[in-house]
Amino acid sequence: MFACPLIGTLSGVKFRFENTIDDGECVEHLSREIEGMSTAAVYAAARQAGIPRSLDEVAAVSRIEQLPITRAYRHLTRELELEIEPTDPLDYIPRFASELNLSEEATQRSRTLLTTVIETEESYLSGKNPVGLAVAAVYAGTLLTNEKVTQPAIGEVADISTVTIRKRYQDLLEIREDLQCPMMHDPPPERC
Repeated sequence: MFACPLIGTLSGVKFRFENTIDDGECVEHLSREIEGMSTAAVYAAARQAGIPRSLDEVAAVSRIEQLPITRAYRHLTRELELEIEPTDPLDYIPRFASELNLSEEATQRSRTLLTTVIETEESYLSGKNPVGLAVAAVYAGTLLTNEKVTQPAIGEVADISTVTIRKRYQDLLEIREDLQCPMMHDPPPERC
């Protein structure tokens, strides 16, 4: 679970939220579902603390649907002027690798491949789910190290479809060709 590191960050978000309401600026917050705002605050705190959790994961443990949480999160970040960086797909790799019991070599290959792609093809991140990007890199890392992990197994750990894994993996293959990076049987150059 990821609750303990969030306590300080969540307290800060809660303090700012309460002060804003006390000042009368956000009275409309009171009419919103409390759980939606609470869940949005937990998600915002995780994002601020740099803890890689997707909105899907946070919504899965909430009693309300994802859409109201998304709306509450947008409203909360706008009203409290929270500056939250976009999620880095590299942050997900260690967790997925650990849950899949991957070797250190496979984990490192996944990180190196994704780092290389991000550094050379900045548009690769644009509009794509960071979890999907991380999963594709993990899948590629398992192929590079000949570890037997299936797409469904990776998809189950990351709660993402095999279609998304294949699509992001195909994107990696296309970029890899441009970078001259081998994916499977050839020994990798230093940058891959």
